[in-house]
Amino acid sequence: MKPPMLLVALLALGCGGSEPRPVEPRPSATPGPEPEPAEAPPSGPRAIGPASSFGDLVAAASVVDDRGEGASSHDCMLRRPERQGWPWLLEADVASSVRPLPAPPEDLDARLVVSQQPVLVLSRWGQIGSRAFDVAVAMFTNAPPLPGQETVVLILTDRGRYRRLADRRVSAGEIEPVPASEATGSIPDVSGSAMVVVTAEAGVPLADVARVLAALPDGARVAFAVPLGEEIRVPDPPEPPADRDTGMCPDGLPELPAGALRGTLARDQIVAALGPLRDRARRCLETSAGTRSAGGLAEVMMRVGPDGSVIEACVVNDELGGTELRHCLIQAAREIRFPAPDPSGHVDMSLPLRLTPTSQRAMCE
Repeated sequence: MKPPMLLVALLALGCGGSEPRPVEPRPSATPGPEPEPAEAPPSGPRAIGPASSFGDLVAAASVVDDRGEGASSHDCMLRRPERQGWPWLLEADVASSVRPLPAPPEDLDARLVVSQQPVLVLSRWGQIGSRAFDVAVAMFTNAPPLPGQETVVLILTDRGRYRRLADRRVSAGEIEPVPASEATGSIPDVSGSAMVVVTAEAGVPLADVARVLAALPDGARVAFAVPLGEEIRVPDPPEPPADRDTGMCPDGLPELPAGALRGTLARDQIVAALGPLRDRARRCLETSAGTRSAGGLAEVMMRVGPDGSVIEACVVNDELGGTELRHCLIQAAREIRFPAPDPSGHVDMSLPLRLTPTSQRAMCE
């Protein structure tokens, strides 16, 4: 029978040969440190693929603007990919002058090679340049123009880099672009005191845009802009609003009522209380419109009541030139809270505010 034969065979195997050796138990392996997870590349609407174009940059800015996430605390506009395969980062303060932000045209050479006309620049702070234009661009980053500052427009295409001005025509010899093969090193025809608006055709690689940004002189104020297609109608500049309540008090604060007492605040109390006003004044400047966003000096006069609140505020001297900005500063001053004067009474003070717009570096390497 098959089962007994199988049993005999098994017994025979167990009886022959050398003695069996005991099996030593293997020591358990000590686990080593777990490998650190690989660092993930940056993501989000400001992350733009490593092989992206200027059109992709504009699309990213449009998404950021639509989400209301334009404010940025970074000190540069565009950051180069930190590693192979990582994205570019749009770190600029996005402040679109037109909504929705249009896509850039595929071709600009046809208009530029035949035109010496100025380029009209639309910004959140108004229009820059002449209405006699063949090409208009719309800024979408935060760089308020300064009074009297020359505005240079650099336009990148597949043929090279064009240089145009906002306030006057270029000469016949300046119409042609600098070929991309020659557009290396510094840009000699742009001064460090200029406002530089950088724009491009949709298909220009972001790496080419970065090379231009890196070549700009230190001190130049730089903004990104999108070229507007010929089919887009550029609106007329708005009429300045009529000033009613100007917020000005050229003769100072009104006299105190009869019998009102004068109080005293220590210098360190005044300095400590005025600290928040600096940030509020900066936000007033950033949200203002027109040339007043370029900053200047405003002297604010305040009257502090016996309980430490500001009961009167006005502007006695003003280089800013805008009622809306002036009212914003006055409102900011009224929200300051001082300690109660000791001895009790009213305290008048004058506060000169020098407001200067901030700007971002063009490139972060």
